[in-house]
Amino acid sequence: MGLYDDKERGDERVHFAREDEKLLRKLLSKVKAQADQVDKQGADGHKDAEAAKLKKILPKHKLTDQEIELLLGWKHGVGDEL
Repeated sequence: MGLYDDKERGDERVHFAREDEKLLRKLLSKVKAQADQVDKQGADGHKDAEAAKLKKILPKHKLTDQEIELLLGWKHGVGDEL
């Protein structure tokens, strides 16, 4: 086993770890979407709480509702294709 083999094996691990992360994020997004459909009231309450926290973190920026939606979508991996 040479140094090249170790590097190749390490690169392979990194590649598969990244692929696993992508798949897990996609799965989490699907689970969240399903949970939001089942518990609409809870989802709305959670969304409102997240928006309020975001406004508190960034008070100087006077974020619009659309900007908040985009940021929360980004946080949850929605719209990654943008």
